[in-house]
Amino acid sequence: MRFFLISIFIIFTFNGCEINKPSSPSINKIFSYNNFNYSKEEIKFFETEYIKILNIDNPNVLEEYLSFYDKNYSYFLNGKQKVKNLKEKIRLLRKQNKEIITKKYKIHDNPLTLNKELAKKGNIKARRALVRAYKTEHPELSLKILQKLVKDEDIKSMKDYARANMYKIRPVQKKDVKKAIEIYKKLASFGELSSIMKLGNFYEYGYHKEIIPLDTNKSLEYYNKAASKGYILAKKKLYKIYSCKACKPNRYDEAKANVLQRELITDLNLRLSEVSEKEPKNIFVKDKTISDKTIKELLKSIEKQNIKKEKVQVQKINKNEEVKTTEEVKKVIKKVIKKSKNYKKITPIKCYDMDVVKTELSKNCKEKIVKTINKFQNIKRIYLIPVIDKNDKKYFQNKNTKKSSINLLLKKLSNQRLETTIEYFKSKIQDESIIHKSPYHVISKVSNKGIIIKFQ
Repeated sequence: MRFFLISIFIIFTFNGCEINKPSSPSINKIFSYNNFNYSKEEIKFFETEYIKILNIDNPNVLEEYLSFYDKNYSYFLNGKQKVKNLKEKIRLLRKQNKEIITKKYKIHDNPLTLNKELAKKGNIKARRALVRAYKTEHPELSLKILQKLVKDEDIKSMKDYARANMYKIRPVQKKDVKKAIEIYKKLASFGELSSIMKLGNFYEYGYHKEIIPLDTNKSLEYYNKAASKGYILAKKKLYKIYSCKACKPNRYDEAKANVLQRELITDLNLRLSEVSEKEPKNIFVKDKTISDKTIKELLKSIEKQNIKKEKVQVQKINKNEEVKTTEEVKKVIKKVIKKSKNYKKITPIKCYDMDVVKTELSKNCKEKIVKTINKFQNIKRIYLIPVIDKNDKKYFQNKNTKKSSINLLLKKLSNQRLETTIEYFKSKIQDESIIHKSPYHVISKVSNKGIIIKFQ
């Protein structure tokens, strides 16, 4: 009996009177703003987490939270104020970062210091900038930096250095064709297409025979190498060579010429489609109006290709009309231009009846201007070019003025002629922004004094 009582006492002392289950610790849930489900728990979580978010010092991270709070501000207490606080914090952080950079590199003291610091760390962009900066005043220093960039095999610097040696361009002070060709050969070994094409031209035409001999077979190798990589200029060159029967040396090859012709046509077709995608509203409209830019682009791209009587897939202009050849493309475009109401060529006005060293417009000139303004109401631009005669020059020479001062006086005279015409146009036209001055003046060989007025 005693043993039984002792055992019960021991059980109660260690376990207690009531047997309770151990309570689980409270776990706070973490939510992501990417999967925001607008539940009470999530709203409370982001309400309390806002203070922690506001203490983040990374502006890029804060911008992500800003977009979240800006989108869902109505679910939070003083949501708009929260958004304002985040914006202000991002602004201050950006400002601090800028101040740190300016202190580090001292940009405000000297604009070259930043490039110098970055160049020491091997920044190629900064080194290129230093080459340009020192080119005129310190060409020797500029050349040293450029030579280092060439050693580091910077492609643009290599091309610039080769061109400078070929044609004696600063910072290079002595012409060295041999060095230029060596660099072009190195670039060609990298697969640089324009350099491959240049080497082909050297062999084709016999430029610099003392270094590169005239070798038409080798030039074809270079042209084919560039054309195989899709270089259009090389393809055009090969097409001319293979399609020419009368050329010397005769390398006529009809099969190869046809293949190249097809490739050039497909390339032309792609470029035409690109032009149509850029300006779909203005190319072929129901009223058959066409913009001036697209006309020029289309005609230039067609004229550049020496292709005759080959099919080109172009957009349908009418429902029943489809363009098949390049010649037909030209004809159709010209028809559209003529039929268009908006497209009208305005003949330029040439006021050559001014007196020596005078700026006033004549009655005849004023009448012409008024007629054109009344006739063409949709004038977009007016270009003014002053014209000076030899008699204007003689007038200043007779007064025993210096050559340098004569040029200045002629410039002043041209500016005065521009100003008088502008004042007259202002009295006739409401929009002054369409008037454009010419930065230069024309010296007439014949006795023409006055101004040329072009319209667009």
